[in-house]
Amino acid sequence: MRTQLTNLSWKDWVFLIASLLVGCYGMPHWSTTLSVIFSAFGLGLFWYSVRCLDSTIVRGGVSLIWYAITTLVRFSFLTNITFVGPFVAALYVLIALCLGMQFAVLSLLAKPKRMSWFTCIALASFWTFFEFSRLIVFDGFAFGPLGLAYASFPITAQLASVVGVYGLSFLFVLTNAFFYFFLIKKNKSTMVVWVSTACIPLIFGFSQMKYHEVKQSSRNEAPVNVGLVQPRLTPFQKNPWFFRRGEFIPLSDQLDQLLSLISPVKKGLHYLVFPETVIAYPASKGLYNIDFACQLLQKHFGTDFRKYFPELVYPFAEKIGQEMLVSNAFIFQAIANYYGAEVISSFEWNERYSNKPYIASVHFKPKENRVQTQYKRVLFPFAETLPSGFLGKIGRKFGAVDGFARGEKINLFEGYKNVFSSICYEEFFSHLVRKGRMKGADLFVNLSNDGWYHPSRLPLLHYYHARLRAVENGVDLLRASNTGVTSVISSLGVSLARFNGTISESQFGKGVLQTSFVPYSFETIYAKLGDVPLFVFSFLFSLGYLFFLLRQRKFLKTLASEV
Repeated sequence: MRTQLTNLSWKDWVFLIASLLVGCYGMPHWSTTLSVIFSAFGLGLFWYSVRCLDSTIVRGGVSLIWYAITTLVRFSFLTNITFVGPFVAALYVLIALCLGMQFAVLSLLAKPKRMSWFTCIALASFWTFFEFSRLIVFDGFAFGPLGLAYASFPITAQLASVVGVYGLSFLFVLTNAFFYFFLIKKNKSTMVVWVSTACIPLIFGFSQMKYHEVKQSSRNEAPVNVGLVQPRLTPFQKNPWFFRRGEFIPLSDQLDQLLSLISPVKKGLHYLVFPETVIAYPASKGLYNIDFACQLLQKHFGTDFRKYFPELVYPFAEKIGQEMLVSNAFIFQAIANYYGAEVISSFEWNERYSNKPYIASVHFKPKENRVQTQYKRVLFPFAETLPSGFLGKIGRKFGAVDGFARGEKINLFEGYKNVFSSICYEEFFSHLVRKGRMKGADLFVNLSNDGWYHPSRLPLLHYYHARLRAVENGVDLLRASNTGVTSVISSLGVSLARFNGTISESQFGKGVLQTSFVPYSFETIYAKLGDVPLFVFSFLFSLGYLFFLLRQRKFLKTLASEV
């Protein structure tokens, strides 16, 4: 291996190190500028720097190490184990090695003597297929596909409305393959193709944004008034079962603080949105006696507080023995009644006559004695559920348990708008959010809690995924997150409002983002077709390329024997 590495010139080492730095920080949650560079030639620069490595083992090993290091940096939020424990650190290393192996396979196909226009498309197809395959592993791994680099700016994200995030990954690798091919051939035609491909997102994005800006200005839509709540509570403060019990805030105090937090909110809102599991314990279970509820709501709603009470029926109240206890759902329905706004929040939830626990998004409409629920369908592995297979067995040995049941159906919250609500990790899955759009949603709401890795760059990573979900489906998006990024994102991926200023600082604020926006939604090609055309193309092209290589190898062996 050392002999092979000595074949690299000092320029090759400079290119290798430069590509490593760009690969590590070339995602929008690290650097929007480096994201643009990475998408244009970051991978291509790496392949060019190792073009002299002929050994399969050396080339594959260097590629594995290079990509594993970039993955460790990009997903460095997983090193914050304060709230989740050391097992996640082991999983973090395993993920880096697995992704590194995928990239090693790709690099072996990118040897200089094999490069052609056909190979460039094959490299993009293989990588796209690899990213699709991750949706099966670990019960779905959707963090940071390479196409996320285009989410750095609204203009470069627009192509997601046609091909989705995995189509952007295809373009990412294709652009880098063309750059690598240009460095090998060093002719005008390869340079023109590379530059033209790199400019596609900019040209398309500029055209689409201008078209829809004109179209939106011709409509006469009434503004939507919203309040998005960011409590910024740590898991230690919210949950009593952690080892640092001294930091736990009693439920009664949590509710009091939450009502104090929203007290500056003016009436006249259409939506008041709270983040994921805004308060501990199942919201459909009776927890408080009536006297406590009266004292709490009188303090915040005034002397006529009783007129905001919902009926003492499920899920607002529960009779335990001879005492009628009210639930967190009771408190939040009273909030909806008081503000005259539709309230959307996330809680742990139990159905009536069932102890099966869910994480639910719950919709409270003013003056109604029923709620609508959407159960979380994608649970975070090892935190909310155990994955199937050997990883689940390993987790059980470390003491992990299955926490929650998975939701099965997609429901829309019908009210002022038709709302599809996703919960935290679900927002990373473009195909799931697309199903909400296909059901008729004209507004997306995401309720998140990235506080498990606070402080870190996870809220920023989450925000840029959210931008792509809005663009893919042509739907405005409201985000309420415990530790940011609480924001309103337009259907064109533009941040219309954001709590606490800049994206990087927004995770440190506490309060309510109260704003209004003019809604605008439009049909997209991606929402209609989804990922199936790209998946089929990537799979068939990859299969065809492998067949071509096998036929070529057999032909060369036959030719050698004849000579």
